[in-house]
Amino acid sequence: MIDRIFKKHIEDKKILDGLLFYAIMKSEHNLKKIDQSNVGGRQSQLSNNDPEYLQFYNVLKITFDTTHSNNNNDIQLKSAYFNVNSKYSYHHLNSYEGGFYSGILWLKHGPKRGVLKFLEESKKNIILNKKNKFIEINPEVGDIIFFPSELSHLIEINLDDIPQIFMKFNFIMKNE
Repeated sequence: MIDRIFKKHIEDKKILDGLLFYAIMKSEHNLKKIDQSNVGGRQSQLSNNDPEYLQFYNVLKITFDTTHSNNNNDIQLKSAYFNVNSKYSYHHLNSYEGGFYSGILWLKHGPKRGVLKFLEESKKNIILNKKNKFIEINPEVGDIIFFPSELSHLIEINLDDIPQIFMKFNFIMKNE
């Protein structure tokens, strides 16, 4: 399953800046904790009523389709979240059961940000210990990392004073 992880970079600074602004605004006005995959950080859900939703969806869909050779429009965005991880915050080990592909779009981070890690052997109810093997990815701002939804992943502790801001999303098949 690790071999189905792929990366694409968004060059359009206007899109990235718009999403970053929206992520900061949304996280500051929505302090309630949902899904709580972020520990110490803030997470707010992106709704299809939000003005940036359609732009975000179109960028993701086109990027996924061209990178994954998926041109039959059989996927839809099920959920999307803005995540703001301040210093010492992290994104715990999780997966999205029942999804098709998930992804993370990196909007802002400092040099001591948390690293994205994928557990080589994804199983339910896994106990983390030093024997677990991970694949590490150090994404840059503008990178989207796509991966199978059932693949367990985490983002390590942000050790930087600069907040780590990213959008996490999940695709499902339309017929499901």
